[in-house]
Formats: sequence, C-alpha cells, structure tokens
Amino acid sequence: MKSTVLPSILVSLGVTGLVLHKGIDYNPMINAYAKTPFVMGVLTLLLTRTSLLTDPPSRLKSIMQSTFMRFVLLLLVSYISTGDIENAIFLAMLFLGLIQLIRTKDERERHPYVL
Repeated sequence: MKSTVLPSILVSLGVTGLVLHKGIDYNPMINAYAKTPFVMGVLTLLLTRTSLLTDPPSRLKSIMQSTFMRFVLLLLVSYISTGDIENAIFLAMLFLGLIQLIRTKDERERHPYVL
C-alpha cells in the first residue's frame, strides 16, 4: 500500500460514518449484550494484557501475530472507549487510515499493510 488512495478512503468513510451515524443503534441486541458488566469487565481485563501489569502468555502472543486478531483488538479498544459498536467500527477505520497516511514513503514501503 504505497499509495495513499486506500488510507484516504478509510479516513473518508470513518469521518462520514461518525458524522452521519447520529447514534442510531443498528443492532440493539449486540449492544445490549456487550454492555453487560460481565462482558465489559472481561474485555477491559483482557485489554490490560497490553500493559505492564502482566507478561502476556505465549499463546496470546502467538494469537496477536494474526492481522485479524490485531484488528479485533483495535475494535475492542474502540468499543471500550465509545460504548457503541457502530462508532467503534468507524473509529477503527479512521485510525487505520490516519496511521497509514502519516507514515512516510519509506515507512509505507517497510509496512505495506495498515496493521
């Protein structure tokens, strides 16, 4: 991804989604389940694995080598910060696009993928 076309599209979609979303709950069942204290507590505790509190288990380290799981982690962090699954998706798209856009040309050649 040496060009800036796809990151620009991600940023545009993220901003557009955040502006037009207006708090509409497209899937109230997911949000109702995900906002329970148990789920939010487990998600928050799992996300602390990135802190210096504990040394992550080797299985967790190997799982996080997967691009898909890094994207899931990004969505979880976005969801914890927003409390809304739709906004979390738009924020993740915005973040990924911005990260790729602010990379220099050399950095984009070394890291051709967003994650």
